[in-house]
Amino acid sequence: MSETETAEQPPAPVVNGTPTEIGDGVYVVPDGRVPLVPNVGIVLGRERALVVDTAMGPANGARIKAFADELAGERELLLTITHFHPEHGFGAQAFGGATIVYNRAQLEELHEKGAGYLEMFRTFGESVARELEGVELVEPDDVYDGAVHELDLGGRRVELRTWGLAHTRGDQGVFLPEERILFTGAYGGARAEDRRAGPRRGGRRRDRRDGTRVHHAAARRDAAPPGRGRDRRGGRRGARRLDAGAPSRLGAAGVDRLRRPALLRGAGALTSGRAIDF
Repeated sequence: MSETETAEQPPAPVVNGTPTEIGDGVYVVPDGRVPLVPNVGIVLGRERALVVDTAMGPANGARIKAFADELAGERELLLTITHFHPEHGFGAQAFGGATIVYNRAQLEELHEKGAGYLEMFRTFGESVARELEGVELVEPDDVYDGAVHELDLGGRRVELRTWGLAHTRGDQGVFLPEERILFTGAYGGARAEDRRAGPRRGGRRRDRRDGTRVHHAAARRDAAPPGRGRDRRGGRRGARRLDAGAPSRLGAAGVDRLRRPALLRGAGALTSGRAIDF
């Protein structure tokens, strides 16, 4: 392979970030602008700690688990996954002893598509296939139905919010109502080609995520770390666009620096809030 061919290869989908605190006891392990690496959340309560997504494969999952164990100490460990795609949840086997909880729609989609996605992702290059070696599809311990499921971490409430049809059939956001922080999964950093998937209405293409906007508006959050995404450009009134495949620009300086709640639109724009860098 020539030097040019080598240079064109994307970096291996390996978690290289370390936990960054974006609020009191709320951490993000940023994706480092590496394709197929998500932003991972770790949320601490007095009695329990919640991990949001695992990254792809058992080795990445073990890295995230080690971060969580270090931060959680003696706390009981919970794991939730924003959607069934391999780069978000196919490291769950590393979380032995943790309680895994997410929505039923996501579990049904994992049953239907999980094995097929595993095989498809293995064709994405040697580095991706290497991270997927030995993957076992792990089912949750607890599933919930309905739009909202509340977790009590001990002095901290977390709401698991099912968006419905969005990036997948069962996208789930993770919302901290007191802190007004929302982990969006891939929904928050959707690529333009994902957004074009919706049907046309009245001669105009309608984003198939439009029905989820009410959930985002109701959340009234101050910070919204997407599963993947970066601050792409500023728009009117300080809007920021998010582009999948690179890290969110929301977080490390602390949610108190945001003057107004953020509203994440179905089209992937962040408005009414100020983005802050990892």
